[in-house]
Amino acid sequence: MEKRIVWCDAARVTAIVMVVLVHCVESVYKPDLALSAGDFASAASLLNRVTLFTIGRVGVPLFLMLTGYLLLPRNYETPDAISHFYRHNFLHLLITTEIWTVLYIGYFAIDWKQFSWNASIRYLLFLEKVPLSHMWYMPLILSLYLSLPLVAIALQRCRARYVAPVLLFALFTGFILPTLNDTLQCFGTSFPGSFQGVTDWNGGTYGLYLVLGYYLGRRNILGKVSKRALWWAALGCLLLADVVQAVSYPYGLLPYRITYTHPLVLALSIFVFELFRRDAGTSSPKYTKSLEMLSRLSLGVFFVHNPVLIKLLPLADWNSMSRELALPLLLVVTLAISYGVSGLLYLFKPFRRWLLKA
Repeated sequence: MEKRIVWCDAARVTAIVMVVLVHCVESVYKPDLALSAGDFASAASLLNRVTLFTIGRVGVPLFLMLTGYLLLPRNYETPDAISHFYRHNFLHLLITTEIWTVLYIGYFAIDWKQFSWNASIRYLLFLEKVPLSHMWYMPLILSLYLSLPLVAIALQRCRARYVAPVLLFALFTGFILPTLNDTLQCFGTSFPGSFQGVTDWNGGTYGLYLVLGYYLGRRNILGKVSKRALWWAALGCLLLADVVQAVSYPYGLLPYRITYTHPLVLALSIFVFELFRRDAGTSSPKYTKSLEMLSRLSLGVFFVHNPVLIKLLPLADWNSMSRELALPLLLVVTLAISYGVSGLLYLFKPFRRWLLKA
């Protein structure tokens, strides 16, 4: 049995809560919420929405950086190391994804009264996106897994100064330019040209998060930055993200413009990851087992939460409630049911292995 890293379990649990938070925010705070002049209630609602949504955006980068931290330092140059990775990591995750896709197809047929052999085959072959908002992530992480052993060997052999220009180019073309274009659109123009084709292959700019997880965790590149400075930097990124979204709102851009490729989300994710890493070994032993179990169930929660959320939404008039009440209530209920279902699956070894990868 692999040795558990407590802070990684804590970060993984936090990340899945953030992912569920994003989808709850999208459900409770509609993106077309009007903001009238002098309407402080709408202004407060907008502030809550963009703040919580930005916090939730850290979930996916946190997962990716944890993947880079845990998998990129491995030794892939021993005999059969790469084939072992493909068999036990890539193939296992692929089979788990395909099983859940089959379950979703059954769910669509029974609950939505929608079934098509053509669409089903396209879902299973990754030729068409499964119509659930979280499932875009699985083809992404699988594509990153394909090249991960080779990237790991390159990172371990190359000095940081040789890798830095590549990372800076990815940062410029994948994060800064798209954000510049979004900003220029507020003024009716855009940047002439794009380098997106350069960074779209094999996970695209998301691969930068994996590499950053490796350098933050194993090379300790922020080791000289104090914990207090990290907290202030994270808070500053969050506040600046609120300002950016609030300023863009009057220009017709949705407040959900902050994406995973926004520099502020990148910076906020880096600081949050580093703060978790700094807490290594500080967790109370009595919480370690609970964290470990919640962490083991996180993949199950990822696959289960969206259907649960879809079923919960018609059961109550969430829009008639105060959004400040509706959001935490919907979040807690969704997490409770998702963890409950995942916990039941965990009791059965085949389900634990193939549905939860735990």
